[in-house]
Parts: sequence; structure tokens; C-alpha cells
Amino acid sequence: MRPLPSVSCIAARARRIALDVGLRPLSSRRAMDDDDRSAYHAAASLVSNDLVGLLWDALELMVDAGMPRRTALDALAALAGGTLRQAAARGPGAALTGPVVRGDLATVERQLRRLSLRSDDLAQAHRHLS
Repeated sequence: MRPLPSVSCIAARARRIALDVGLRPLSSRRAMDDDDRSAYHAAASLVSNDLVGLLWDALELMVDAGMPRRTALDALAALAGGTLRQAAARGPGAALTGPVVRGDLATVERQLRRLSLRSDDLAQAHRHLS
């Protein structure tokens, strides 16, 4: 009977598999407990599933404003991609743009009014995220 591989050997194999399929393996500075794993997964969900939800709502707003769906999706995906690249390169704060950064409260208020016509929850989300 062969001995079981060590934990470090298993970790190295898992890391190699992750890299082989295009993932970016992460490691914590300490052993993660259940609460840490919940925080980790919540963070991942915020920037994956929740980002897709925001994209969906933004797409529907653009279509409501008369933009063809494919054109709107291409434009929003390009904007989101550029924002993510900027945030990755310079940090999230440096990627902020628009009326929030300019302190243009009148524009933000108009946006919130329009969002609330579609969904109070969406307007509330924009208020909190901005």
C-alpha cells in the first residue's frame, strides 16, 4: 500500500491544476475558518454574480432608453472591462468616474429618480454603492 501524499504535495498539485485551467490560486496569511471562507465566497460573489446582475439591470435601462440590446451590451461590457482593468492597475478608488467623483449631486439625483422608476431596490443599490 502506497503512503498518502503530504498536505503540501496535495496543495502543490491543486495549485498546478488551477493554473493549468487558467485560474489564479489564492492563499491566505492564516488558516481560514468557516467565517473567513464565507467572507471569501461573498467577496467572489460580489464581483462575479452581483456584477452580472448590475450588468443585466444596466442593459435593461439602455434598452428602455431605445438602444439596441446587442449594441448596449457591447458598450456596457467594454465600459465594465475598462473599469475593471483600471481598478486592477491603480486600485478601486482610482477607477471611480462620473458625477460621484465630480460631486455632481444634481446628476446623481436624476439618475436615482430614473432608477427608482425601474426598481426602488436598484436605486437603493446605486445610492449605497456610490
